[in-house]
Amino acid sequence: QWSLNPLNRSRSSMTTEVTTQAVVKALTAILDPDLHRDIVSLGFVKDVQVADKRASFTIELTTPACPVRDQLAALVKQTSTSADPSRTPEVRIVVAPVP
Repeated sequence: QWSLNPLNRSRSSMTTEVTTQAVVKALTAILDPDLHRDIVSLGFVKDVQVADKRASFTIELTTPACPVRDQLAALVKQTSTSADPSRTPEVRIVVAPVP
């Protein structure tokens, strides 16, 4: 089960200006359930952009059979909009290409 890192206090960083750095910092609160590391340091977060105070980014999973894909999407949206629900980001969840 995906979880929020209890030691990460970055969700409050979204209370002010929306920036690429603030979005990335907020997403570090989401921990992979198997690896117990945040999705940013694992390299799952790609193409973070901010335009008109609205974020967009891609979450790149390593397997198409990820059983908690929908849960991850919900947690990502909750985490990145916790301060202002009107700023719901555009989140794309894709599967990494096979090398």
